[in-house]
Amino acid sequence: MEVECDFCHNMFERKTGHLCWCNECSKPHPMCNVCYEKGKKGGDIVDVKIPRNSITDENKEKYS
Repeated sequence: MEVECDFCHNMFERKTGHLCWCNECSKPHPMCNVCYEKGKKGGDIVDVKIPRNSITDENKEKYS
């Protein structure tokens, strides 16, 4: 399934992208690999590993 990147607005396969958590609106945003790599390189993205069981069931279904 293709989704639109919230950052560059290009379409990408969901399984090849990322979900970027936004602290401002408290929800994940779909992000393509190109934007992810740019964000990581620029220091705007910090990967934080969280236990899957801390994610609500609603969000697990919605964003998996």
